[in-house]
Amino acid sequence: MTLAELVIVCVVIAIVAGLTISSTQTTEPVQPDAVRDRLSGMIEYGQHLAIARPDQRIVLVADPSTNAIWLANDSAPQTPLTHPVDRKPFRIQMGPQSSGDLRAVTLSGTNLGTLNKVAFDGTGALEPVAPIEFELSDDHASYLVSVSPVSGAVSLRRSAVLTAESVESGGGAGDDEGGGGLLGGLLGGL
Repeated sequence: MTLAELVIVCVVIAIVAGLTISSTQTTEPVQPDAVRDRLSGMIEYGQHLAIARPDQRIVLVADPSTNAIWLANDSAPQTPLTHPVDRKPFRIQMGPQSSGDLRAVTLSGTNLGTLNKVAFDGTGALEPVAPIEFELSDDHASYLVSVSPVSGAVSLRRSAVLTAESVESGGGAGDDEGGGGLLGGLLGGL
């Protein structure tokens, strides 16, 4: 084997190792994404119920003190609706009270007003017609979940990255993570 072949083999091994390392390490927490996905499904179900049963006023309720978001009838807003198939409450439980998969995420705020709820009208749109926002946080960052009042589309964006220093001081570090990507991560250990 010549020196050129040896160098090519080493380069290929390094590339494969780098891709393997980067594919097994996630840089983004998945729990805020799970909340977004569950909230999207919950809103879609609430829209369908509001259209199918205009005599019942369906509300989306959020309670930051218990880290929970749920669907309910407006006549009993503290009692979550029951899922028609699995018979479990239509409730997203986050934080330490979670049964496991959302323990690291907390609901730190909403813009739902003092009642912490918003209703679906007979067309499935949310009332009042204004963007709805939920603020989530975990050990890594804070996130803003936005809900379109008409379509019910749910989006998630990171609003601040928390560093060890900002967690200790209670502040955010802005949106710049640094790190330099895969190459910076590989070279940073040298």
